[in-house]
Amino acid sequence: MNFSNTQGVYFWGFLVVFGVVMYLISPKVKDEGGFFRGTDAKGRPASTWALMMSIFISWIFAKSVTNAANLGAAYGIVGGLAYATYWLSIPFAGWVIYRLRTREGATGMVPFLIAKYGRFAAMAFSAAILIRLYNEVWSNTAVIGGYYGESGSFAFIASALLFTAAVLLYSLKGGLRSSIFTDVIQAVVFVLFLGLVLIWIVPTHGPVALLTEGHFALDAGADLLLVALLQVLSYPTALRGGFLWPAPHGLSMSIGRTVS
Repeated sequence: MNFSNTQGVYFWGFLVVFGVVMYLISPKVKDEGGFFRGTDAKGRPASTWALMMSIFISWIFAKSVTNAANLGAAYGIVGGLAYATYWLSIPFAGWVIYRLRTREGATGMVPFLIAKYGRFAAMAFSAAILIRLYNEVWSNTAVIGGYYGESGSFAFIASALLFTAAVLLYSLKGGLRSSIFTDVIQAVVFVLFLGLVLIWIVPTHGPVALLTEGHFALDAGADLLLVALLQVLSYPTALRGGFLWPAPHGLSMSIGRTVS
């Protein structure tokens, strides 16, 4: 068996093992609260740390990591900074959510929009989110497929479908609860592997060489940096993550004390 075949076996084996392991370890929920709100068997919501890690990993996997790597390879440090700037959407969205919770008393975008602007506004927002989520699903599965074959090839489609099926199965098993649980695991794995990659790459090439790769010019990635700054303000309007369900009790109490 040559290297190419061995690599193929590892790639396909990883995809299968990923699906099986995630399904086996994801918690099975038996009530509406666990499926739609992520509560455990005793009705307790997910912790603030779990929500934070879930938001973190869902924002950067898998398209974002690939885009950051591609931009870094094409434009050096400028490309890396351009995509890193886009991730400033996360703290900005947190600030927006915090203000909506404390100033408006909102617990979710749909009830907030209904109270402020009526049901039609909430329906329009939900339709926009549906389109956004659809784009998120196919674009991330396309990233997975790209590691297995050319766009439109059998390997590309098969791997994308297999990955989608794996995620769908463990999501159906545990709903939001299993999604948060598996997100936490994937976040930990990502941080560990990122650390290993940095330990391997930085001593080999040197931080100075990496930081001086590329130059600031509009045709060398600086234009993407400007676009990313614009998206920092526009992208969080989807208000993903923790705002889509009530805040954990401890977080609600701390926010209440801050306001008072």
